[in-house]
Amino acid sequence: MNFSVNPLSFASMPIDTPQAQATFLGQLSTLLNQMVTSLNGASALASTLNGNSTLTLASLATAISDLGTITTNKTVDCKGSGIVFVRLTSASNQTRTLTLSNLPQGAYVMISVDVTATFTLTFNVAATDTASNAYTVTSFNTNTGLAADLGLGVLLAGGTGLAGEWGFFGMSGFIGTSASPRLNLLYI
Repeated sequence: MNFSVNPLSFASMPIDTPQAQATFLGQLSTLLNQMVTSLNGASALASTLNGNSTLTLASLATAISDLGTITTNKTVDCKGSGIVFVRLTSASNQTRTLTLSNLPQGAYVMISVDVTATFTLTFNVAATDTASNAYTVTSFNTNTGLAADLGLGVLLAGGTGLAGEWGFFGMSGFIGTSASPRLNLLYI
């Protein structure tokens, strides 16, 4: 993206006279106006950042999946999305695994789980990155402060209203190298 004003020129621009201050403010307002115009909308932002090889258009994509009431293990293809949201309901005593495939490192992940009535759900999460590396998935219960391997599951109790609602929030990353992806999820 080319602007008619080079912001680097501001560093050496004198502003000791009213005329120089007016010139500076005029150039600054021109630059800001061009920036706002060029960044109008998400696709323009992606195009702008993609020109610097820092963001692809797919990075702004989201994977949103409402699985409804589940009775089997489920897989959600994250398709390399930067934001992932999954909602599911459990209406029986069961153990289920949610697998997030093609989850890119650095993605934000939100999972909403509703366990109805007096039922319990042993909830497991597995994930693979876009290179098929398996994530280590860890959960941290914000109420108790306990950490657990979410690959082995956590027991979620049911209830009415908010009592049976569980929210998992986190971000994917890696430990040491990108070949060792990790997904840490807080849950309440």
